[in-house]
Amino acid sequence: MQAILKFNCPDESDEWIITVHAMDFALALFDLDQELREMVKHDDDNTEKLNGLDAIHIAREKLRDCMESHNISLDMIK
Repeated sequence: MQAILKFNCPDESDEWIITVHAMDFALALFDLDQELREMVKHDDDNTEKLNGLDAIHIAREKLRDCMESHNISLDMIK
């Protein structure tokens, strides 16, 4: 099967970037899920001591690390 996607650039440049990097975004989300899973599974004492805001900051930092490892960022989307 073949598919041809057409974008009207520059009007649809955000859509083009998302499409081209869709696998990278999916892999970054998968990596984030695995990291958070490991934190919950193996770091019970420390994660239970975190308040909600600390947990959000850690999750955000991990998200950005995962995205960076796949050479993507949310700044790619305007």
